[in-house]
Amino acid sequence: MALERNLGFLGTMGNTAPLIGLLGTVWGIMRAFHDMARTGSAGPSVVAAGVAEALFTTAAGLLVAVPAVMLYNHFVRQMGTLLTVAENHARTLRIESTHRNASRPSTRAA
Repeated sequence: MALERNLGFLGTMGNTAPLIGLLGTVWGIMRAFHDMARTGSAGPSVVAAGVAEALFTTAAGLLVAVPAVMLYNHFVRQMGTLLTVAENHARTLRIESTHRNASRPSTRAA
């Protein structure tokens, strides 16, 4: 089905983007601590680059993950609705076919 084609990729993006953002956060904080150790100072100008990197990667991960999860949920819900409609149509056709065959006189010779 066309809706299922890239659904796995979308779900994977929604699940892994926050983890990549978290990795960037840890990396940025490590950079800030490294810069503090290198300079021997904990001033704002020393740690600003590492903290900015951490905040940027966190925001980037969330900017990818939130829409991906929302779209994934939308498409899963849409596929469920389409499946339910298709099953209802199939059930209606089966019932109508059964009623037509039951009301038709038998033409078999005994």
